[in-house]
Amino acid sequence: MLSGCSAKTADKLQNTATKTATEDSTKTEKLTEIVEPEYRDTVLVQDLNNDGVNDTAFVITPPTLASIDEQGTIHFEMGCLNGDCHNTITFSCDLPELFFDNSVWGTVENTGDLNGNGMNELIFCPGWFTSSMTHLYVYTLRDGKWKQVASVNHRRDYGETTLQSHIVKSGKRYYLKGIRFDGEDTPYREEVKF
Repeated sequence: MLSGCSAKTADKLQNTATKTATEDSTKTEKLTEIVEPEYRDTVLVQDLNNDGVNDTAFVITPPTLASIDEQGTIHFEMGCLNGDCHNTITFSCDLPELFFDNSVWGTVENTGDLNGNGMNELIFCPGWFTSSMTHLYVYTLRDGKWKQVASVNHRRDYGETTLQSHIVKSGKRYYLKGIRFDGEDTPYREEVKF
């Protein structure tokens, strides 16, 4: 299962709106403002609801704003069309969608059934335009809605291959591993509470 918080490249870009502007009065380089269309990441998440069929999650980000210079380099403007930055995660099976505000290009994985109720939990890493500092969130399905049961600080540039590696079991309890942004990135963990 591969997925990631990804950056866009010029060859993936589809221009849906353009206008010419200059960066500021000290630079003469022209930038073209663009709206990058809705982004949809398709992620195989194994069998979430334990019905014997592997499921797919679709992580959807609404159109984002960027600019492209004369050399074809993309410069993100840190914004979404109409100021509406979020991720919506939908599923190929009959599960409710998960909405996450203030996020773009996030990553989701199946953690397995942590609480033994027959339904697997999810781990989500929201993305953003700049910085590798973010969070990890664990969600469980309760009363027909996704409920957050743990969250920790996370740095996307640590190079782990899966988000699942942040779930650890100690005795009968599960914990979500993260770091404290204290200048040292001190490791810590939070119990996944159901």
